[in-house]
Amino acid sequence: MKKHLAPCPFCGSQNVEDVNHFGLCFLVRCHDCSAEGPRFPFRKKVDGMWPREAAIKAWNERNAIQ
Repeated sequence: MKKHLAPCPFCGSQNVEDVNHFGLCFLVRCHDCSAEGPRFPFRKKVDGMWPREAAIKAWNERNAIQ
């Protein structure tokens, strides 16, 4: 099941996706402005969440630039 991703906080684009970066980490990336959220190491839980979940949560909770 695909998790909901908030629009890019920098450009407002909906063209964002969660990415498994070469099997090393997970992050969320905007394909329009190339913004990236924080990277979370593969196979290591962060605050009880797997890295994909942590990357999505961090992206969705980011503040938009005003």
